[in-house]
Amino acid sequence: MIYDMEVAGDYFLLLCFHKDKWLHVFDKRNGEHIVSTLSRGRGPNEALMCIEFSLDKRRENISIFDKETKKLLTIALDSLINGVAPQAMAVSSNHFEQAHGVYPIGDEMLVNKGLIRMRLEDSLRYFRVSGDRQGALYYRYPVDPVLASHLYVDFRQSVSPDQTKMAVGTLAGTILECFDISEGIEPVSVSYFSEPLLDESERLDFAASGLGFVDLYGTDNYLYSSFGANKTLDDYNDIAIFDWAGNPLALHRADYNLLKICVESDDSMLYAIADNPESGYMFVSFPLHSH
Repeated sequence: MIYDMEVAGDYFLLLCFHKDKWLHVFDKRNGEHIVSTLSRGRGPNEALMCIEFSLDKRRENISIFDKETKKLLTIALDSLINGVAPQAMAVSSNHFEQAHGVYPIGDEMLVNKGLIRMRLEDSLRYFRVSGDRQGALYYRYPVDPVLASHLYVDFRQSVSPDQTKMAVGTLAGTILECFDISEGIEPVSVSYFSEPLLDESERLDFAASGLGFVDLYGTDNYLYSSFGANKTLDDYNDIAIFDWAGNPLALHRADYNLLKICVESDDSMLYAIADNPESGYMFVSFPLHSH
């Protein structure tokens, strides 16, 4: 399974566990494999479970949160694209315990705690950390706790490259939330694109609800999604484009189902890992025009 992808200059970065390595770099011009790093384990330069990474283009590094060991691993980008498997710098913190994700935001960390409780004051969702000091807290979900416990088990999250904006999109229920994280954690908008359906036992009827945000990727200007558009579970070949206020701008149809996407920083080209029934996965690209 491919968990995440990113584009950095002439290179693609893929996060997937393949041949005992988590992180893989490819030349986007010819598909040539450059290097792979991060073995599976608990030791130095190892990780047990990685499902997403953050690319900091200003600091030229990649951050990967290991959900099992609760360590944030940072890897220098220049070494990777030069074909060297560098040593990852690991950071641990008591604030990372039970976290679902950790995202560097300038000199701070944005932590996704993801607690869902019946009482709002017990449902700590996000908070910021600077050193050992806990900063801004965010508790709210856009639906009631019962529904949130179904929808926010599987969601996609993206932070803009300038680290001032964040978006969260649910796979089922198709909810899109946009946040201003330039200083604190401030909600900007919530958009609802479909109604999640529960069965008689009040469990999510995923087949009836359809797919929403299969993947979510933000540039400084726009949000992009591989979008199911409330169709069947086998049909997720739409590319939906939004502004950072959550307003839909465009919807394009691709020839393939798109699992993971990333976009050039100038919004000129979208790249994707597409589902190929014959060979498994393939790289595809789509030129983007003015929205």
